[in-house]
Amino acid sequence: MDQEKIFEYYKMAKKNFKMTNAFLEDVTVEKYQDIPVGGGVNEVSFGKRYDKIDDQYKGFLKTTILCRDNNTNEVVMKIEVVYSGVFESTGLGQAEMEEYVEAQIVPQLLSYARSIITHLTSLMSIPPIQLPTMDVIQSLYNNQHVDNGDV
Repeated sequence: MDQEKIFEYYKMAKKNFKMTNAFLEDVTVEKYQDIPVGGGVNEVSFGKRYDKIDDQYKGFLKTTILCRDNNTNEVVMKIEVVYSGVFESTGLGQAEMEEYVEAQIVPQLLSYARSIITHLTSLMSIPPIQLPTMDVIQSLYNNQHVDNGDV
């Protein structure tokens, strides 16, 4: 799909599709050793899946951050945050709805994960970890063929 078609897809999803609730499902912070003085490198990864419940879909986003020591590349801290969101639609069939849920899990739930990760790490006597915002249109373009994976 080209950028124009992606934008039209985004506008249609915005009108016919919405997330009605978001819930924090789980938070895990494992600090294996002190964060090095010189800082570290943060690797961010996402897992997502969805379940159909009656005429709604519940999508799950698992955000994992591995903080690595710059010098040794050893993982010094691991953070996992799982959020879920309830998605509803007007006028979309099941296949279309599943496509929209799949495409919208990360854009809709990432801001919730970003907020709690920044808040938690700001309370830990380390520099807060701040996940960048995302370009939703570019994300849709980049993730056109993503499977429904495990959280």
